[in-house]
Amino acid sequence: MSDTPTQVPTQNSPLPTSPLPPETAPSPSPPPQAAQNPPASSSKTRLETLAQIKAKTSSLLKITLITISLLTITTIIIVVLINNKLKQLNLINQQLSAKGQDNQSLDVALAYLGNNQQQIDLILNTLPNESQLIDFIAAIESMSATFSNQHSIEFSALAPTGSGNWKYIPLILKLTTDQANFELFLAGLEKLPYIVEVTSIDSQTEAAPAVWNYTLAIRVYVQNPFKAE
Repeated sequence: MSDTPTQVPTQNSPLPTSPLPPETAPSPSPPPQAAQNPPASSSKTRLETLAQIKAKTSSLLKITLITISLLTITTIIIVVLINNKLKQLNLINQQLSAKGQDNQSLDVALAYLGNNQQQIDLILNTLPNESQLIDFIAAIESMSATFSNQHSIEFSALAPTGSGNWKYIPLILKLTTDQANFELFLAGLEKLPYIVEVTSIDSQTEAAPAVWNYTLAIRVYVQNPFKAE
């Protein structure tokens, strides 16, 4: 045991205090991480995607332009064909109108001559017979060569047909020409010193512009009897 006396704290003596621990400084926050750069493979993929979109857009644009061009050309062709068809129909209407007037005039003449047998006999005697029909064919050949590029003449029948005293030889004329020359041919046909009736006209366009294939069915009236005595 120690001989040192133990001090007993009195009421007035201060109590011993234990030392406070030193204040700890706040730990520094970690520095902010730098933004990470996107990987090179991602940028390359984006560039390839943009290139593909651009290529697809260019292809669609080319297809659209080609489609518009084809539609434009088709429209022009349709307009040209419609105009040609309208011209053809107009020509046919004019010819049918003229033919109707000619038929009406012929009916009036026949009605007048019905009671005048002498006039009928006079007209019938002026009609061509078998030997004189050659002159009519030669006149048709000459006009066809003048007003067409190509032509042909076909006999639908070799013997006269018809009723009563009015006999005729049916023919088929084919001409390749333009509208202006075809009208001149019809005018020349009307001026021939023969009784010629146009029963039908058909026309089809050629590959060359303004050129048509015309087919005419006509009747040339001949004497009865047809063979020369």
